[in-house]
Amino acid sequence: MRKPGMPIPPKPEGSRWTDEQWAAITEGGAHLLVSAAAGSGKTAVLVERIIRRVADAERPLDMNALLVATFTNAAAAEMKERIRRALEDALERSPDSRHLERQLALLPQAAITTLHSFCLEVVRRYATLIGLDPGFRIAGETEAELLRIDTLDELFERTYEAQGENGALARLAELFGGGGATRRCRSSFWICTPLPAAIPGRPIGSGRWRLSSAKPMRRHSPVPYGCGPCSATCG
Repeated sequence: MRKPGMPIPPKPEGSRWTDEQWAAITEGGAHLLVSAAAGSGKTAVLVERIIRRVADAERPLDMNALLVATFTNAAAAEMKERIRRALEDALERSPDSRHLERQLALLPQAAITTLHSFCLEVVRRYATLIGLDPGFRIAGETEAELLRIDTLDELFERTYEAQGENGALARLAELFGGGGATRRCRSSFWICTPLPAAIPGRPIGSGRWRLSSAKPMRRHSPVPYGCGPCSATCG
């Protein structure tokens, strides 16, 4: 890796890299942002940077000292496979390298994963330090939906009791009218209400603030259960 500000070294003979890709591969320093379109070779550039960093003769790095975060499990698996193949190719060129052999052995332990999985692993590892039951689990989609409904029902009950029949929430329910008004109101609530207002134990805020906050979103978010756009219910 070259130091920031140093000239870009010449590309290897027969290199497939473009000038921009080669500059990104060889750039040193602690902070580097690469922005490029889909299919432009970002993953290949990142793999090459990783291999060059791991195999650096002056400052070699172990694979389990890296964090490589992706957005999907498929992308993480592809990244790990590409790195494995690149390490094998490098080992073929340097068959006596104990360091490269060690990197292949460390690859299964390397943190090449999604952002969510990495954060989950950190929370599990340090759960006792933050007062969390180490046996916690991630709720499934159906379970999470049921928890949201239960939480919102409890929130509605508290709000009705606090505001009375003439409160903002009661007026909002009247806009839906007919049977199932609370259900339809609940559906729009998830779309129109900022997240902190839906968290148990947090202040709800005034109905006026909540309804006015819904207006900028009404053109973009259809309401579930077939009860019409937000503009027909909240505006």
